[in-house]
Amino acid sequence: MKIIKDFLPEEEFKIIEEQIFNEDFPWFFNDGIVDKGDGNFQLTHLLYHKKAYTGMKNSAFFDTFYPVFDKLNIFSLLKAKLNCIFKTHEIKEHKMHQDITTKHEYKTAILYLNTNNGYTKFSTGEKVMSERNKLISFDGHLEHTGTTNSCDELRRVCLNINYLEAKWHNLIKIIIW
Repeated sequence: MKIIKDFLPEEEFKIIEEQIFNEDFPWFFNDGIVDKGDGNFQLTHLLYHKKAYTGMKNSAFFDTFYPVFDKLNIFSLLKAKLNCIFKTHEIKEHKMHQDITTKHEYKTAILYLNTNNGYTKFSTGEKVMSERNKLISFDGHLEHTGTTNSCDELRRVCLNINYLEAKWHNLIKIIIW
């Protein structure tokens, strides 16, 4: 697992922040956080989803996140979505899960867009707190869960990305040049 604080330069992060926390940003209701109808709800915004070997940009806001995608050394983007979970009186952990069920190797990255007392918890017991502009990346097969928050922040917002890593990225650059 990698944890990177101040993942993006402040100027780049502020552009994302201004878009996402704008009152006109389009959020969509999901009945369930891990499974449909699981008794929880969240707002999401699907940026991209790869279906049947054809990538689909699903949002006019996709390009806003190029600095994140570029820095992650992505060979193939599988899914990217924003999650917005409202605060509760007490922190509530959701169900452990993997974002994608596949036998293939893939990575998951989470970029926290605001600071609050919510966190991501892993099946190993490790917890990573939600801090503005902090990114965690890990093996996509590692079970994890998110939480609500219970502090003064009204919501917990993060970008969730599933991707294939470019293992030969530098070699490809050398061949092309």
